[in-house]
Amino acid sequence: MAYITLSNTNKIIFKSNLKNLNLVGDLYKIPIYFFSKYEESALLAIQELLKNPEKYFNEIYIPYEPVDTFTLVYEGKKPSYHKFSDCPRLHSVYENFEIPSEIVKLGKEKVNEFRNWFETVKNLLDDPQIFVMRLKLKWGIETNPNAILIRNSGSTEVENLSIEELENKIDLIIKNAGKFYYDSEKNKTILSK
Repeated sequence: MAYITLSNTNKIIFKSNLKNLNLVGDLYKIPIYFFSKYEESALLAIQELLKNPEKYFNEIYIPYEPVDTFTLVYEGKKPSYHKFSDCPRLHSVYENFEIPSEIVKLGKEKVNEFRNWFETVKNLLDDPQIFVMRLKLKWGIETNPNAILIRNSGSTEVENLSIEELENKIDLIIKNAGKFYYDSEKNKTILSK
């Protein structure tokens, strides 16, 4: 089995142009009114994937192609899959660094050169003064790259439920959503809008 973060899963699934899909069908055995048109399209697309994978991959799915804007140290790579659910990289914080604009202006070749150089000195980031000194020696600039840290989106396991078990779970969620709606006038007013 392979594992992937929720963030990368969403990049792959929602790359398809869900807004322009004209999928029709029932989401469930009873109408569900609290989904937006986009959410309905996403759920119908996933339903189509599960019912008819060949049609989904031939007509709906758009393969994920990473984009490199040449503004970050680590970008332009395909999502990573992990062999084990306890892989440290699967649960790590997303860390990246903005490439100084002075280098971005020099073009893609210099950006790639900076990326390679950065790998050799990133251990100096713990001491910003030394890092900036090396940056100035090599590149003639003193702009310390901005760090980007994003909490891990987590991973998920898909339960292999029977249809009956799944319907019971969905029914309970719909029931609780209805209770919440009718719980107060405030809830009804806000959710109606």
